[in-house]
Amino acid sequence: PEPGDSIPKTPEDVETIHSLELSATAMQSYLACPAQFYYSKVKGLSAEDEVAESLDAGMTGNVFHKTMQLIYTSLGAKVTADAISKVMGDKAYIRRTVEDFIKKELNDDSIHGRDLVVSELIQKYVSATLECDLDFIRQSGRDYFEIYGLEEKVEGRMGNFRFKGYIDRLDSFFDGQIRVVDYKTGEVKKEDVNIGDDNAEDTAAKIFGTDNGKRPEIALQMFVYDYLLARKGLDRGRIVVNSVYSTRSILKEPPLNVYRNQKFYDTMCSSLGRMLEELENPGLDFHRTDDAGTCEYCKFRTICGR
Repeated sequence: PEPGDSIPKTPEDVETIHSLELSATAMQSYLACPAQFYYSKVKGLSAEDEVAESLDAGMTGNVFHKTMQLIYTSLGAKVTADAISKVMGDKAYIRRTVEDFIKKELNDDSIHGRDLVVSELIQKYVSATLECDLDFIRQSGRDYFEIYGLEEKVEGRMGNFRFKGYIDRLDSFFDGQIRVVDYKTGEVKKEDVNIGDDNAEDTAAKIFGTDNGKRPEIALQMFVYDYLLARKGLDRGRIVVNSVYSTRSILKEPPLNVYRNQKFYDTMCSSLGRMLEELENPGLDFHRTDDAGTCEYCKFRTICGR
């Protein structure tokens, strides 16, 4: 296709899309720019990997996620307040774990310069996360909480499409509840997580709207997790609680625990259903976004010709 044109959707493209396991990230890519989705998911292209010389935001997130996963894997399915206190008291263990993951990310056996500062910061995030969990245990009136899954893969179908997601943590502090936990090292806006009857329809409209700068991506991601959780039957007889642990605010305030909102969930199911119909319609091309800001950071700019 010529630069500026939309990309025709062939029956083979639709077949490819039906064979994929789509994620919230793939949906975000399609909503931001269908042409970007075409290059990355339909054609399976990826930007060339560069050798990292220092930790970037993505690597920082990876190290934090992996550290939390390792710590909680080592504590078992029933995590007691005492066990968390013990880990929090062992600063050398936390530092060693974080540094080991940083070395793996950088493919280097030493850490220096700016990365030492990043390492210190990640260690603070880890301690603050453990502190929050300890507080939640105290508030629950029990002396433990239960973990049902770490990096738990959930999958399911909607119409002709397959979806998947990896939930950072599935846990429970109260009987009759299951909590979907997501760790975020980027910005988290409260309104993207705190969804009730009053803002449910407005949030869904922004997710499927054309303004890329105002799309509540976290709300879409949490919906996909909740949807797949329900497909797996893990929510049966339980109240679902969504919780986003933001490293940017965890040093100041605890994560929000928000009940899954039924109005938002139902509105999202309908809206996503309509989007998927559009996605599998060969009569509708993959158009390019009109948002210059999205193009600016797109890794397919050169191929796209924008």
